[in-house]
Amino acid sequence: MTDEKPISPWKLTPGRIIILLFGVLIVVYVASALMGGLGNYQALREAASTPAATKP
Repeated sequence: MTDEKPISPWKLTPGRIIILLFGVLIVVYVASALMGGLGNYQALREAASTPAATKP
């Protein structure tokens, strides 16, 4: 029997890197959904490019 050291919880193995990347993708997706997504961004760009309405 050989005494192998257990894997450190902070060591980046290929499986942990994939899980970390999926976590980052989920965070980016949720943040963009909370900010309104691309449709809201396009509407904001269109509104900013039109001249402001003047008050009488």
